[in-house]
Amino acid sequence: MDYQPHGYICKSCGNPAPMGIGYVVGGLAAAQASESINCCLCGYSRKPVTASLVPNGKRMDFLPQLFPGLYIHGEIYVYQNLESIADAYNGGYWNYYALSNGGFYMAPDIAETLHITVAGNFFDGDLSADAAGIVATLFALNRLMFKTAGTTLCDRLMNNFYALRDYAAEHPEHRGIYGAID
Repeated sequence: MDYQPHGYICKSCGNPAPMGIGYVVGGLAAAQASESINCCLCGYSRKPVTASLVPNGKRMDFLPQLFPGLYIHGEIYVYQNLESIADAYNGGYWNYYALSNGGFYMAPDIAETLHITVAGNFFDGDLSADAAGIVATLFALNRLMFKTAGTTLCDRLMNNFYALRDYAAEHPEHRGIYGAID
């Protein structure tokens, strides 16, 4: 039997695509079948990843999800990472963000941009607090992945790392974020 595409179809590979991305084959009911798809097989058609501020009532559950089993270490690593790459950062309140792809990150709640210097890759530039928080969170996840290599905990941390990296790719400051983590 020949494959009959239905729902939203990727313009590049012709495989099922996320609802609202690509073109529709088979009508409204078929289009609604694409609702649960996040990305086509080739990666061309994908749902944008969005961030939502974690409400105060759910903040206590946030860090155990971001850094399963190591949340105290993970939180400290994020703070230390930002302190080491942003001379002007001197502590403060942090916002927590949940991503639509299952990822999470932390970012300081400050309005000014931060000058970021990463000695290991020669990055030197200004980032918003949000982008700097993404960088600090990615560094912390990376550090914890090396500490837990070969475990199922490492796999969970890796999933969080790649989910955040996918979000960073769509962030308005993606060039700066990727420059800092390169």
